[in-house]
Amino acid sequence: MILKNLLALALISSLGLKTCEDPGESIAVDQANNIALSIPMFPSPFTMKYVVDDGSIFVHQVHRTQNTDTIVFQAALSSADYSDMVSTITGFDKDEYINNCVEDGQIFTLVLTQNDTISRQIRVSNKYNENFGKMVTAMNSELPDDKKIYYDKDSLEQLPQTCN
Repeated sequence: MILKNLLALALISSLGLKTCEDPGESIAVDQANNIALSIPMFPSPFTMKYVVDDGSIFVHQVHRTQNTDTIVFQAALSSADYSDMVSTITGFDKDEYINNCVEDGQIFTLVLTQNDTISRQIRVSNKYNENFGKMVTAMNSELPDDKKIYYDKDSLEQLPQTCN
């Protein structure tokens, strides 16, 4: 059994995958090709990180000061869903959607990694964006209620858009 696990780890390492321990099983996250959505949970020291690859969705709870990363949810995802998400990201016309009239609030960083290279990084802060809304809806459709991403069009559109 130990030899089998060592061989599996060697294969995963040679493919450029990162293993993450879950009670009773080992999973692999494709580090070369994925979509990662990070949401800092200020004032707490945690960041929620949602990682989607061609086959899975993972929710990580990252402790920023202790440098720990715990997977709190994982599920299978179809290749078609992942491809749709990649298409949505490439459809953004800008890299930043920021409402400068709001000092605090929601900050999202969306990163598309392809072939070990960040091919797109998008920041959304206190502003509604239709493509980003589609991405969140797609991710939320795969998540349990307690892990869903809060991104509400109505409340964001009610925020002041013109600063004094």
